[in-house]
Amino acid sequence: EKAAGDSDYEYQPLMKKEAINKKDEDIPDVEPVLSHPDKLLASPAARKLAADSGISLKEIAGRTSGQPVKRADVEQYLAAEREKVEQDSQDYYLVETSPMRKVIAARMVESISCIPYYTISVDIDMMEAILLRKLLNDHPKNNSIKVSFNDIIIKCASKAIEKYPMINSTFDREKIRVYKNVNFGLAVGIENGLVVPVVKETNGKSIPEIASLNAANIEKAKTGRLQQADMTGGTITLSNLGMYGVKCFTAIINQPESCILAVGSIEERAVAVNGQLAVKHMLTVTASFDHRVIDGTVGAAFLKEVKELLETPQLLLL
Repeated sequence: EKAAGDSDYEYQPLMKKEAINKKDEDIPDVEPVLSHPDKLLASPAARKLAADSGISLKEIAGRTSGQPVKRADVEQYLAAEREKVEQDSQDYYLVETSPMRKVIAARMVESISCIPYYTISVDIDMMEAILLRKLLNDHPKNNSIKVSFNDIIIKCASKAIEKYPMINSTFDREKIRVYKNVNFGLAVGIENGLVVPVVKETNGKSIPEIASLNAANIEKAKTGRLQQADMTGGTITLSNLGMYGVKCFTAIINQPESCILAVGSIEERAVAVNGQLAVKHMLTVTASFDHRVIDGTVGAAFLKEVKELLETPQLLLL
């Protein structure tokens, strides 16, 4: 029977009678649920908190997928509303961290934490490389493949590694793993982060072959078609921010590799040549090295070799 003053409510049983005889620990801790003329199911505690807070249960009921509204649902709603008000009053907004961004963050922290690195920069006269690029792109046999400066730098660095193989290595606890083939990764910025597709065995490929594979990888990266196999097995990485007018920068080593090349923009600079000022098309390349594997003298000698090959690309034929 209804008690006096309960004309607006009807108690609904939540459990069958046979459940009453179960042990106390088997009985779920559930608040009694009341039906109301507005046809919303809610516990007394939920109704009271909603009334005290001046909010409508209808707003909360839409989020519970037809399930009875509990006090916890009201508390969650109030917390979300408070957070919204706080954000609206701030001079910033929040962006959810994507899975890719979480991976990038973890790898960068791991790299900085594990690798004692140092950097070396060289300035390179790119006039001969500019002429080489034009020659390759204008040649009738290039099959519409456009060679970029990245492709030429990758080939020159791969050639230099033949002389300084420790650049192409990984520190592996008690031993250093030196790779026979140069697998060059190229950092590519996409909408939600950064990916590093790899061209395998660049030491055995021509510049147009490297250009073709890099172009295919970049296209797949931009269209979201890169596979895991396209981004594994790298032994050295190149990152280029020259298209943004960046003169030079320091890149974080792509672990477990031991070297990354940071390439800036090619720009006209006044340089001294035989005591006279001359305008040259100059490029600054900054390399980050893992000091556990590559000593400063080796890193410097490697960059000197890259500089010589880019300034005299005919040496690639040797």
